[in-house]
Amino acid sequence: MAHRLRKAFYARSPTPISYRIQQLKNLIRFLDECENELIAACQHYYGGGHSKHFFGRLWIIKKDAYEMINNLEAWMKPDRKPQAFPLNVLWSASVEPHPLGVVAIIAPWNFPLGLLLRPLVGAIGAGNAVMLKPSEITDKVARVLHEKLLKYLDPEMIGIVCGGVAECTALMKQKLDFVLYTGGGPVGKIIMSACSKQLTPCALELGGKNPVIIDDDCDLDTSLKRILMGRFDSNAGQICVSPEYIFLSASKQKEAIQIIRKHLLQFYGSDGNTEDAESYFNIVNSRHFQRIEKLRNYYLQSKPDQIAIGGANDKQFGPDKVNPKTRHLPPMVLCDVDFNNDKIMEDEVFGPILSIIPMRGSFAEWKEDALKYIRSKDKPLACYIFSRNPSSPSIQSLKNRIAAGTICINEVVMFMILKDLPFGGVGESGMGSYNGVYSFRLFSQQKAVAICSHGREALLKSRYPKPGKVSAEEAAKQRRSLEAMFEKPTSRLTQIAKYSAAVGVIVGAVYYYKKYMRS
Repeated sequence: MAHRLRKAFYARSPTPISYRIQQLKNLIRFLDECENELIAACQHYYGGGHSKHFFGRLWIIKKDAYEMINNLEAWMKPDRKPQAFPLNVLWSASVEPHPLGVVAIIAPWNFPLGLLLRPLVGAIGAGNAVMLKPSEITDKVARVLHEKLLKYLDPEMIGIVCGGVAECTALMKQKLDFVLYTGGGPVGKIIMSACSKQLTPCALELGGKNPVIIDDDCDLDTSLKRILMGRFDSNAGQICVSPEYIFLSASKQKEAIQIIRKHLLQFYGSDGNTEDAESYFNIVNSRHFQRIEKLRNYYLQSKPDQIAIGGANDKQFGPDKVNPKTRHLPPMVLCDVDFNNDKIMEDEVFGPILSIIPMRGSFAEWKEDALKYIRSKDKPLACYIFSRNPSSPSIQSLKNRIAAGTICINEVVMFMILKDLPFGGVGESGMGSYNGVYSFRLFSQQKAVAICSHGREALLKSRYPKPGKVSAEEAAKQRRSLEAMFEKPTSRLTQIAKYSAAVGVIVGAVYYYKKYMRS
């Protein structure tokens, strides 16, 4: 398949903007006409209501496609690079985006549509041939894509590879020009290792345990309401940017637990019936269900006092609400969590469990400890901070010193819908980023183009060798001419003087024109 796509790419690249826009419009038409089939396939794994799946899985793809269509002409234009005198007499320079070639997009199971088709928008916009690898875990979604997508998109430039480990391994042995992988760190290392054997560049969108820091001055009720939406109501915690654990002052932990229960009951009713809630999803398969259930049972059996919500006697969210047949797990909230020693802190949970880490003293006293804790773990994909005063020195200090893919203040998860912001990790949470123009750039080579005048040879005569030795006077002259091209920093006073002189010239020219030319 890679050979076929490469042959088509070489024959047709660079594809015109009209072709790329039409492909993007066809992708939107695919999402519109196959909406029911796609959402039904997702509901097979996650349950939930149609509208929740539409917003979380299809709407954002269409948003990206429309943004690409509206901006593609501007993004494809060469970026002119003015040169200093005397180079500008001879040279013109620009950076031009060019397609990379045959690229592969390998998607995970938690967002089997968005994390496959959102990058596809960027790859199509950049003019590439694309090999899509949907997750085998959500195979019903992969089946709809395999059967329907290429009826809308150009099959000579787009290919779909279905299957599991064997098929993905075979894919990585193909000659590819770029690979985007979204998923867990262990597989990410395998992908990167496979890419290194052929010197194929790659981007990795991984995950991690995303922390939340709550300042003492914030509105605790609003803050926790937003955090709960991001943790439990966004794919039941099965999202790479989900908030995993909260730092807050120990004096506020009891109040926080009361607020959390209040909001959960407001979300899911007085009986806590999350299984019938259209916005609360199930766990994707039995293996992941058993993994999370094992962690829940550890606390139910060994540390029941740490379960603030979801304990054995909890009528709304207790173990009685667990349904293995539908892979349904109710929310669980842990309190008094020890950052260094609690089992919940060992790995990314990727499920509906939220941890509270109480910190001694006031926010001003423990914020540095929270920073040390965060730095002791892998760099997260997202870090969340809640404060009434985001511009305060303490919040700005945390923002500047925490290494994370995104710092989001006073909200969680929803930053994903913002335009013109790159989405990606750092360190262990990934490399490379996409979203909007960053998707276009991710799948483009920024090609340097330099054009020198074919004439004006007299200006270049000093660079050619001459017989004999160069005199000291001539060497000094050459040195002065080269150093004159340095773009040296100028003081604010010099900048003001230059600006004033330019304004003076313009004013003088206008005065001369009015007084002499008109008369």
